[in-house]
Amino acid sequence: MTKNSSSDIHSSLNDFDIDGNRVEVEQSGKKVREAMDKANLEDIQKTIVLGENEVSANRYKMKDMNSGEQ
Repeated sequence: MTKNSSSDIHSSLNDFDIDGNRVEVEQSGKKVREAMDKANLEDIQKTIVLGENEVSANRYKMKDMNSGEQ
């Protein structure tokens, strides 16, 4: 398995748009809670948190912002 850097992942995600789903990469250094609050304000339906731990484990969780399910 090749280990990707955060910048590699961010540049890949910036080009990600499938079936009209927008991907926004938060790189401003906000805390996760602040980013989730922003997603709620913008009525984002699903979010993925992808930090160093998730990259190292090659895993992520998708959160449904309406139900709170992950």
